[in-house]
Amino acid sequence: MVAYLDGKTPCIVALRGTYGAMLADAWQLNNGKLEKLWSYNNEELSSRFWGQGAHTNYALDIDNDGRDEIILGSAVIDDNGQPLWTTGKGHPDGVFVGKLRPDLPGLQIGYIMETRQRKGGICMADALTGKMLWELDTPTSHVDGKGTCADLDPRYPGVELAGADMAILEPGTNKRGLVTGWLFTANGELLKEGKDMPYRFGTWTVYWDADLQKELIRGKIVDPDGYDVSTATRRGSIIMVADVLGDWREEIFASVPGELRIYTTTIPAMDRRTCLMQEHNYRLRIASNAMGYPSEAMLPYDPESESPNLNLTYQLNDDGASLRIVAVASRHAAITGEISLDPIAGVTFSPASFPVSLQPGERLVTTVTPTWDNGYDGHIKARLNLGNGTSLQGQVFARAPRGTLKNAIIREAEEFTSQHGGTVQIRDDKAGTSGKSISHWDPLGHTLSWEITVPKPGKYHFFVRYCNVSGAKRRVVINDQDLGECTFAATGGFGGSALDWDHFSPVHNGQKMVFELKAGTQRVVMENTDGAGNNLDYVALKAVE
Repeated sequence: MVAYLDGKTPCIVALRGTYGAMLADAWQLNNGKLEKLWSYNNEELSSRFWGQGAHTNYALDIDNDGRDEIILGSAVIDDNGQPLWTTGKGHPDGVFVGKLRPDLPGLQIGYIMETRQRKGGICMADALTGKMLWELDTPTSHVDGKGTCADLDPRYPGVELAGADMAILEPGTNKRGLVTGWLFTANGELLKEGKDMPYRFGTWTVYWDADLQKELIRGKIVDPDGYDVSTATRRGSIIMVADVLGDWREEIFASVPGELRIYTTTIPAMDRRTCLMQEHNYRLRIASNAMGYPSEAMLPYDPESESPNLNLTYQLNDDGASLRIVAVASRHAAITGEISLDPIAGVTFSPASFPVSLQPGERLVTTVTPTWDNGYDGHIKARLNLGNGTSLQGQVFARAPRGTLKNAIIREAEEFTSQHGGTVQIRDDKAGTSGKSISHWDPLGHTLSWEITVPKPGKYHFFVRYCNVSGAKRRVVINDQDLGECTFAATGGFGGSALDWDHFSPVHNGQKMVFELKAGTQRVVMENTDGAGNNLDYVALKAVE
C-alpha cells in the first residue's frame, strides 16, 4: 500500500499476514534508491497483537497530525512503525474508519468481527486509542461479510452499522447459515434484530440523490427502507464506488462480460461541494481497494454536521403511501424557513408546506400524506427555503399504490400444481404481497406449473406479479402456446419492499398479447432458463376490456 508517513512523501508499506504472524516494512524513495524506514513484527509483541489482520489494510491519518497510520484490522501501527493499539479481538471481516459519531472528537472505527466473540461481534472503537465505545452484548460465532456502515437513516445522527452472525449448519463442514442480524445507530442503539435485515451481508452504499445520506445499491438504488430512489437499474458485479466524475456524488463501477460500466446519478444535488476524491483519507481508502476486499471509502467528517440537510423518503405500506421529510440544522448554525412540496397535477399533499425552526444540530421529522386522483409514477420534489436566501431542494421517486390487478382471475404463486428441477420456498415475510409468495426459484431448468379456471370463453391478457434484483428469463407456455424465453426486467429487490414488485405481461409488436381462451381450466408453465432468481406473488388472467 501507499502511505504518507511524513505527511508529504508517498511511501511503500509492504504487508504480510492476517490470521497469525503479521509483518510490515516501510520504504521511501530517496535520491533514486529505496530506503527502509522501519519494520513491524507482531511476534515481538504480546499475544494480543497476534492475528489481528483484516482482508484489506488502510493507510489513513487517524490522529489529524498530517501523517498516515496503518490500520491492519484490529491493530493499528503508528506512522513511525510502532504499535499504537490493538483490541485483541482477532480477525475482522469489516473495518470502517471515519467520522462515524459526530458527537465525539476525532475518528471512530466500526468492526464486523469474523472471529468468535463472547461479546463485541459488532462494535465501535475510538480510532486514536482503540477504546471500545460500545459492543454487541451477545456471543457470536462468525459475523460474516464486510457488513454495512454508512449514514443511511436521516432520523439518527451519524452512521448505522449492520452485520449478521453465521453458524455452521453441518458439523465437520464449512456450510454456514444465518443465525440473526443486528442494525445499530452510531451510538450503539439497537434498531433491529432478526433474520429479515435489509443490508446484513454487506450491501454496497453510495451518495446518489440530492441529500447528505447514502443509499443502498441493489438492482436499483434504494433508501434504507427499500424504496426506489430512482427507476435506474444497475447490472454487473460492483468493482468500486467512488466520486471520480462531476459533483460530489459517487459513481458505481461495475463489470459485465466484456465491459466495464460506470453509472452516475442524474439527480441534481441540492448544494455544491468539493469532489470527495480531493479528501486525503477518502482518496487513500479508494486506493487501498487495489488489494484485498473492496468497499466504500469513509469520510473524516460528517457532511450533515457541517451543512443543513433536507431528506425525502417515500414509504408504502398496507395503509397507503406517505412521504417522510427530515430537515437538519448543521452543528454551526440555526435555521429558519419553510418546506414546500412542488405541485403535481392530480396529486394532493397534506400538508403541502410547513415552517422549520431548528437550533444547531437539531432535526425535524415530518410525515406528509399524498393522495392520487389517477395514480402516479414519477418524482416528488420539495424545497427548504431558508431565511438567508438559501434554498435546498430534494426529490424522491414515488409510485401510487397499485395493489393487485382489479377484476383479474388470480392464482397465487404458492398454489402451483407441480414443479421439477428444484424446490421453491413459500414465503409469508415479503412486503406488499397478495397472500404468500415463492422464492428460491434459482436452478436452471427449474419448472413450475399452475392451473387457472376462467368462467367463460373470451380474450384475455396474462400477467405475472414478480420481483428480482438484476433481471431474469423464463420460458413461458400457456396451454399449448409456447411464448419462448421472456425477460422479467429488474425491479431492484426480492420483496423486502412493496415497491420491489411489478407486473410482467407478454408483448408482441409493442402490444400486450391477447389469448383466445375457452371456458375451463388453463395451464401455465414457466421454466427457469438463465439460473437467476425471480420471486413470484401470483399469476393472473384478465379479460380484455
